[in-house]
Amino acid sequence: MDSENTLVKYDTIFENTYWASSGYSDCEELCINRNNFKQEFNIKSIREDIKYRTPFGLGYKRFREEINPEYPGNTTFDHFEVYERNDELGFVAIFSPYHSIRETDEYYDDIVRLGYKKYHSSLYCTPCESWDCPTYYKIIPS
Repeated sequence: MDSENTLVKYDTIFENTYWASSGYSDCEELCINRNNFKQEFNIKSIREDIKYRTPFGLGYKRFREEINPEYPGNTTFDHFEVYERNDELGFVAIFSPYHSIRETDEYYDDIVRLGYKKYHSSLYCTPCESWDCPTYYKIIPS
């Protein structure tokens, strides 16, 4: 059997993400992490941003005040994604900077105030000598 066919692939729900078009999506560990993330949060679909006019369909004011005050830029909130959850459970937002959030980061206070938590697995790239690349998440009610 060809070993290439036995590699774990990511769920098709992630196909339209920036991550999926990066080389990181070839990493089996990250594919497993992404698939587990989908199950853990009962993900229905990715929410896409339409030309910065209706941020992920959640309304500009709410989005800036409750989810990502840096929007539409994403320096601290690097690799930002929003997913809709099944069963009207709302949404989950994630971002994965190349380093853990530090008190010196511009949006550190907002991240704490907004209630983002460090996710137990990396969803963007695997840690290495140069970066730890954690993922942070927030549950957003409908």
